[in-house]
Amino acid sequence: MSIYLKGSILPMANENAGIMSTQIPIDIALKFSTLDKTVNRDLSYNRFPNIVKYIKQGSEELGIYFPAFVFSFRGDLNQVDVGMQKLRLENENDLVIIDGQHRLKALDQFYLGELNNINLNNSNFESSITAQIYIGLTIEQERNLFIDINSKSKKVTNSLITKYDSRDIMNILTTDLYKISSHVRSLGIQFDKSRVYRPRDTEFTTSVKFKIFLSIILFGKNSLNSADLHLIRNNYDETLNLLAKFFDVFVHAIPVVPGDISKFSLGDDSMQKALANYLFKTITIDGNFLMWVGNWEDEVKAISDFNWSINNPVLKSLYTDNYVGSNKQHFYSLNNSLIGELESIITNKLE
Repeated sequence: MSIYLKGSILPMANENAGIMSTQIPIDIALKFSTLDKTVNRDLSYNRFPNIVKYIKQGSEELGIYFPAFVFSFRGDLNQVDVGMQKLRLENENDLVIIDGQHRLKALDQFYLGELNNINLNNSNFESSITAQIYIGLTIEQERNLFIDINSKSKKVTNSLITKYDSRDIMNILTTDLYKISSHVRSLGIQFDKSRVYRPRDTEFTTSVKFKIFLSIILFGKNSLNSADLHLIRNNYDETLNLLAKFFDVFVHAIPVVPGDISKFSLGDDSMQKALANYLFKTITIDGNFLMWVGNWEDEVKAISDFNWSINNPVLKSLYTDNYVGSNKQHFYSLNNSLIGELESIITNKLE
């Protein structure tokens, strides 16, 4: 199916190049556009929630406003009619996104979910976005255009915000990760208490200990120095985005309620640290910050092969018996001195 866009097409110095200013219906923009990662940067998943929230509020109130989206047309030049000021779209990859990939993906996420609601007024989905479409660019010119737009724009990114934020960067990272990742929230991270009380509490851990877990995953150590914190602050978006992807995989490789110490050893702080140490050594290339092996997702998925049950016979001799409350409720714990041995047990099982 062909779609015609009407607008203003201005020729450039190259006779086969031009710029079109037009309005594109949202559903058409979603259908005929694609993201080329060799031209554009990878999507930052942490940016979606706020954009989707804005779209939802706008769809219920006064509408939404976005700056112009920028595309490059990669279709056949025969599809361009300068005389009639029209552009014909034929293929789903005719338009490559140069600027606006997060806004467009957020629109996609929102409407894919909301269109299943029969009570939704679809007028917003059928409305249009403003677009500039570059015609006749080479891939190298597309890359240069992307760089030019982003280097000269005034957008405030998380990296810029955190660079001038004097608060503990790991506290900010822990909080932001909890906000943007439903998988992290599903683990159960206790922000309101200084400790979890076993066996009653089944949350994975507290926010303080979760910060340590993240420190080990990123750097292989419990406590970070100023150089480590500087690396996080200067690479904040990349760090947050990578951790969000990590937990997307991680939560599906461990028990559903890992903090239930009556059933799983992962409810123990020492076992959590041992697992984090194992993962750091397995997925990080020579211990370098943010440099992970190409198949890191498979390495994380592989931890599902370990027996996390409290009845794992390999762990039996390491447990300490604990009795709490007036009814002397029993549960097992693992001493901090055993972290290295626990890591070796995990390694021997999974390698």
